[in-house]
Amino acid sequence: PQKITRAFALLQLGFIGGTTLGIYFGGKMIAYVSSWPDTIWMGLTIHNWQWIFFAIGIPGMLIGVLFLMIKEPIRRLPALDDPIFTPPSRGASLGRRLLTLIGLDAVRAIHAKGSVYYPLFIGLALSATQSLGLAFWQAPFMIRTYGWSEEKIGEVLAPSLFIAALVGILIGGFFVEWLAKRYADANVRASLIFFACVTVCSIAAPLMPTGGLAVAAISFGYVFGIAGAVPQNAAIQRIAPQQMRGQVTAIYLFMFSFFGAMGSIGFVAQRIVGDPEKLWLAVVITAGVLLPTATYCMYKAMKPYREEIEHMEANNVMTNP
Repeated sequence: PQKITRAFALLQLGFIGGTTLGIYFGGKMIAYVSSWPDTIWMGLTIHNWQWIFFAIGIPGMLIGVLFLMIKEPIRRLPALDDPIFTPPSRGASLGRRLLTLIGLDAVRAIHAKGSVYYPLFIGLALSATQSLGLAFWQAPFMIRTYGWSEEKIGEVLAPSLFIAALVGILIGGFFVEWLAKRYADANVRASLIFFACVTVCSIAAPLMPTGGLAVAAISFGYVFGIAGAVPQNAAIQRIAPQQMRGQVTAIYLFMFSFFGAMGSIGFVAQRIVGDPEKLWLAVVITAGVLLPTATYCMYKAMKPYREEIEHMEANNVMTNP
C-alpha cells in the first residue's frame, strides 16, 4: 500500500504522452494536411483534417489487438473473505456469472462503501467535465482569445504540458508518500490539496492578459492535475476488495471518460455566454462552478476514507497483493 502511488505515477506516463505529444504532433499534422483537397470516397467527402483521425485510429486498432496476447498476472495472495464480495457458486446460472463479469459485484462494493466512493466518484466526474473539456477547447481558446495558430499552440503548449506533467508525477508520488507517514487519509488529503490548486489555476488561466501567461497558468494547473490523479487512483485501489480492483477501477475510469466527454465548456459557451469570441468567459464559468464543488467532494470523502483505512489496518487486512 505504501508504494501503490508509484505504480500509478508510472501509469500516468501513458496519459502524459497522449495529452502532451498529441498536441505537438496534432498541430504539425494540421499544418501538413491544410493544403490537401477534399477526397471523395464511396460517396463520402473526407476533408483534409479528417485524414488525421485515420492516421491515429488505424494504428490504435492494431495496438489494441496486441492486448489480447497479454496474460493475466498470477495473484500472489489468496482471495480475501470479504463479506461484500460473494462470488457466484459453481452452479450459478449463466446470467448471474455474466452480471458478475460486467460489474454487478463491483457496483455492490461501491454502494456498500458509498460514503467513501460516492464523493470520490462525484468529484472525479465534476473535475473530468472541466479538465477534459478544457483540453478539448484549449486550441479554440488560444486562437480566439490570443490569435495563436494551431501550429504555434502545438509548439508552445505541448512542451510546456510535458514538463508540467513530469513535475506533477514527481510531486504526486513523493508528496503522498510523505503525507502517508503522518495521515491515514493521505491519498484523499493530497487529492483535496491538489484539487484546490487546480481550481485556482483553471480560473486564472482564461483571465491572463497574454497567451504566454495563459499557457503558464494552464501548465501549473496541469502539474497539480497530474499530481492529484496519482493519489486519487491509489485511494480507489486501496479500499477496493482485492478480487474486484480491476472492475472498480474500470467503473472509476469510465466515469472519467464519460463525464469528460460531456462538453460542459461548449454547452456554457453556446447556451449561456452566446458569443464565440468570449470563449474565455465560458472557461471561467465552468471552472468556477465545477472545480470548487469537486474539491468539496474530496473534503467530504476524507473522513470516511480515513475511518475505512483505520478499520482495515485494525483488522490487519492486507490491501495490496
